[in-house]
This record gives sequence, C-alpha cells and structure tokens, in this order.
Amino acid sequence: MPHQYLARICATTLKRSTILTTTLLTIMLAPVASAKAASHETVDDTFPASVTQAGVYANENTGETPSISADGRYVAFESDAINLGEQGPPGVYEAYVKDLDTGEVKLVSRANGPDGEPANEPGEAAGVENLAISGNGQYVIFSSDASNLVA
Repeated sequence: MPHQYLARICATTLKRSTILTTTLLTIMLAPVASAKAASHETVDDTFPASVTQAGVYANENTGETPSISADGRYVAFESDAINLGEQGPPGVYEAYVKDLDTGEVKLVSRANGPDGEPANEPGEAAGVENLAISGNGQYVIFSSDASNLVA
C-alpha cells in the first residue's frame, strides 16, 4: 500500500474517532446538564446555600463547615437564622439541608424524623455541631444537647 493512501486512511479514522468521542461525551453529559436545569448554579460557581427558594438570605449566622453530598445536589449547613423556615429556640444553631436542584431548604434537626418537633436545644447550648451529610444526601448526622433527639 502506498504511503500516501496509508496517511489518508489514518486521517479518516482519526476524524471518525474524534466525531464518535464528541458524540459520546455529548450523550453522557446531557443528563448532567438537565439535572441542574432547576438551579441557577453551575460548575465552578460560588454561592450561598443559606438562601430560601424565594431568594431570601439567612438573616443570622451560618456555620463555617457545610457538608455536601457526593453528587453535589444537597448541602447541609448550620444556622441560627429565624427566616429559613421552621426553627427551634432563637439564637441556637439548627441543621438545615438545601436541595440545589429545587432550592428547597429543610430543617433537619428534628425529633422523630422529618415531621417531628424541632430540636429543643437548652438556652445555654450552642446548638447543632459537627454536621455531616451522607454521600447520597439522605442522612445528616450532628451533635446536639437537645433532650428530645434520639441518641
């Protein structure tokens, strides 16, 4: 086979390989792009998690150690704000989780599950500490002095 034909075959094969790779990447990344469609945040953005669906920022402090689920969809954080929805005693840090796809912020430091009473932190307690969220975003663990939480 002459050298010029071999070069043409290699170039054609390389072009087809590039097109195939580009097509496969587009197909693989399309679900990721659409999964974030409900949120304004994008990769490499820096943004606060302590903001309600209505765009209201926390009116008090938020903890310095948020925790993010493995897929990046959920962010757990501590706050003593009184405008993020239901909360426990005023001035005490509670645990919240924000769904970055929907923007929903939920109080998760509750007794007996998601519909339970907020943690009844004693007045002198700091509130929730040592917060961490599971890889799938389903569970949040933390330390608390509340008497109505299960150990």
